Amino acid sequence: TVSQATSLVAPKMSRPVAVPSRLCTSLTCDPVAAATAARRAQRLGAPPAIGSVRLLTNRVGLGSRVVQRSRGYRRQVTTGSLDEGFDGNFEGAFKRVLERRQGLERFQAEMEKEDEDIDMVRSALLIAMHRNTELDIEHYAARVESMAEELEAFLPPPDERYPLRMIAAVSKYLYEEMKFQGNKEDYYDPDNSCLDKVLDQRVGIPISISLVYMELAKRVGFPMIGVNMPLHFMIRPLNGEVEVLVDPFDNGKVLFVEDAEQLLGDHYGQDAKLKIDRSFFQDNNIHPRTFFTRMLTNLKQIYFNAKDYENALLITEYQQAASPNEEVANFNRRDRGILLYLMQRYREATEELELYLQMSPEAPDGERVRMIISSMAMPKEGDTFFTGGEEAADKDKDNEKKDDTSGDDK
Repeated sequence: TVSQATSLVAPKMSRPVAVPSRLCTSLTCDPVAAATAARRAQRLGAPPAIGSVRLLTNRVGLGSRVVQRSRGYRRQVTTGSLDEGFDGNFEGAFKRVLERRQGLERFQAEMEKEDEDIDMVRSALLIAMHRNTELDIEHYAARVESMAEELEAFLPPPDERYPLRMIAAVSKYLYEEMKFQGNKEDYYDPDNSCLDKVLDQRVGIPISISLVYMELAKRVGFPMIGVNMPLHFMIRPLNGEVEVLVDPFDNGKVLFVEDAEQLLGDHYGQDAKLKIDRSFFQDNNIHPRTFFTRMLTNLKQIYFNAKDYENALLITEYQQAASPNEEVANFNRRDRGILLYLMQRYREATEELELYLQMSPEAPDGERVRMIISSMAMPKEGDTFFTGGEEAADKDKDNEKKDDTSGDDK
């Protein structure tokens, strides 16, 4: 069943590793109050609060073995990412939780704006905050403004700013002067999708370098728009005078539609040359949610393949905020359910996947999703419930001792 789940999103993935338990507490709780309550409980000899521990293990990856008491039963939950990273400081851990999510909350607020009001640079930097909670948004936004000012010196005279000349000027500045380039050596590094790292290291993948290119061009009076090509992301002038594409990943190479058709034909091995519907040149609307959906999909896939399910799950929350329509939102819901399943958070996984099927009853992957849901109705190894009083507690303690001597392989 794990193979069924991973093949839906990341076909090359293998079985998952030990993972956190379910999230049962709102992330808007007061971290200081929660930490105080946890310390008080520990002083009284009780285990930490269920919600607090689950919140920590799920959002920070503290990776501890926790014994939970609730309603007459005890349940052992094993988590396994950063055991040695948690020093018992609940207050500090909650602070890290909230810091890690502040970028998401601000991104959600940005996506609630009208398309033309969404700040593309700041939105991309808010995504990057999932890897760097101390990222200085204004510093990097100012750097883009500064680069645009430098670009002015490379532009042709005002009366000669034709599309092809403007493209040549932006490309000369970005690739010859600033030495930006596509990261072909380490394409799947998550940093390639984080705008702060792209600006610092001057390397990226097609969509991240496209963002830099478009934002610089816009600031010098030459607006450009993204083109969601199957191979990789490209851009084009918003001015419809010439039907050309620009490949920022390939040093700003200019392609006519026929060139792009040839590239697609070569890639897919078609005997007949593929034809691109040129009507997309008539769409001059900026689609920021579609743009960020593609950027976030790249990140999610990278984390999936690396079995970093915690980060992949966080990215699905960004994706929900950026979803351009309900169909895309429902695919994100499916992926979130699969991630929760792989993380052994079965109740949440079941809810997400059942809602996915409810929203898409004829989904082509429906049978595989139903198999995953069915598997979660069965008892899971290591998910034993003990009922009763002290006798149950003693059994649980014995199990803890056995686990503690079982070695790293456990």
